[in-house]
Amino acid sequence: MSARPFDLHDPLPEARTTLVEASAGTGKTYTITGLAVRRVAEHADPLSSLLLVTFTRAATAELRARVRSSLVAAEAHLARPRSDLPVEDPVLAALDDADDRERAVRRGRLATAIAEFDTAGICTIHGFCSQVRVAMGVLSV
Repeated sequence: MSARPFDLHDPLPEARTTLVEASAGTGKTYTITGLAVRRVAEHADPLSSLLLVTFTRAATAELRARVRSSLVAAEAHLARPRSDLPVEDPVLAALDDADDRERAVRRGRLATAIAEFDTAGICTIHGFCSQVRVAMGVLSV
């Protein structure tokens, strides 16, 4: 019996820690980006409270770029009046699953995340460990 594939339109995982593990080219960056956008918009998690970790500097740069562009796209989507046409993007469709007042609140959260994007914790595993060492007062020699 196989597990049902993860769908970005489904309710978000309750766990505060989510591990996205899959082979190359399967959509990990897309999934992490969608989860981050939804956590910010739906759960009022400040972008600075999220930690998005990947392996390489190139992957980190790609993740940063995609998260930022997805935040901008989601905010722009919620700025437009709701349409009767189906929304193809599962993240945007999930954000639309709210009344107009909640959509406005979500849009405000996204706008704040865009303005505070430099506080985003998007880094390599090595970069994260270095930040922890510095925070703990452990210096490299």
